[in-house]
Amino acid sequence: MARWVASDLREALGVDVEVPVYRGEEEHAARRRLAEKDQPREWDVLILGHGAQAADVPPLELHRAFVGQTGEFRAGPVVPEFEALYEGLMRRTSRLRLARASYRIDRFVYEEALALFLCAPRALYAVNKHVDFTAYRTTFELPECRVSGEHWSRR
Repeated sequence: MARWVASDLREALGVDVEVPVYRGEEEHAARRRLAEKDQPREWDVLILGHGAQAADVPPLELHRAFVGQTGEFRAGPVVPEFEALYEGLMRRTSRLRLARASYRIDRFVYEEALALFLCAPRALYAVNKHVDFTAYRTTFELPECRVSGEHWSRR
């Protein structure tokens, strides 16, 4: 994925692009440096594989991790508007209000382009015609999905 993005940058902008790929201990050390936020960034574009997330409330982990003040992968400045929305999310207790607050945060992150979320095709899963699939703008998680009576799990 990183090499594909680098190729597009080279072709579109005519800039030199260097693509370091970190694995194992080197990746662990790079993630630690990013989380500590006390060293200057050594990159202009970061492509980071990130998997585990709260399926029913993406802002709890995904958006907080990349955009929030306490986010271990946040590389830019703190965004007060995001923090206000996130604080509102943390006060919700009903599923409906939690979902509405999640959608507001998801829409804000998407519209402000605070992060670009790319899909890893190997990580995608299929949803058949008997599943009502409602995706967030920035993730392929399965929040508020329901299955019909024809779904195999209900036969």
